[in-house]
Amino acid sequence: MEQYRREINALFNRVTNIHEKEFEVLPAAWNKLQNAAGWFAKFTSPYQEYPDLNSMTENQIEEILVNPLLPHPLGCIPTPPPPDTPAARAG
Repeated sequence: MEQYRREINALFNRVTNIHEKEFEVLPAAWNKLQNAAGWFAKFTSPYQEYPDLNSMTENQIEEILVNPLLPHPLGCIPTPPPPDTPAARAG
């Protein structure tokens, strides 16, 4: 009976030590995670782009409002004109 009591106490001591370690480690880890998230937001915020709604037509604005997750603000990536056109030769 005494042997079982010692085994149970040893198991409880291990669990208690693990919980104590959690209270030491988790706040430090959370603090580092918050610092990293803040740094990332600060680093990437200058690269955010927003469409200039003042220079868009009503159709373009409606297209953005209908489907805001398009890869390009107007739904297509502009392509250069074919090489044999006057616009290509001018550029």
